[in-house]
Amino acid sequence: MPTIENFDVNKTEGMLHWNFLSRQVSVAVKNIDQALADDVHKVIVVLSDADKLPKSLSVFSGDGEELFRITSSSELHFYYLSEHPELGVSVVCVFPDPVDGWRDWHFGIDFQKKELFRHCPAY
Repeated sequence: MPTIENFDVNKTEGMLHWNFLSRQVSVAVKNIDQALADDVHKVIVVLSDADKLPKSLSVFSGDGEELFRITSSSELHFYYLSEHPELGVSVVCVFPDPVDGWRDWHFGIDFQKKELFRHCPAY
């Protein structure tokens, strides 16, 4: 199974670099806030366009193709990326008002529907 190797984030230059299938991949992303390689799904997940909180989530394939992009909304704000044992990379999001008693939740990425799904509270 191919893996993403030597993943590097250069926020100053707005560049992501990694190796996939024995070749170097580079992708430009403006205003990178955080990026993680997801070994479970063989993708790169990026939060960007941050003012106070990131406004954009992008998912790139191992070969550097942008698979999809999601923007935050007034009901749900991106907070940070985390490695979750059940999800691979999760997106911790914040609700303005508590949902089921919590404001911060781990969201998984549904790669088929190109959307996020609420998984569990983030502690």
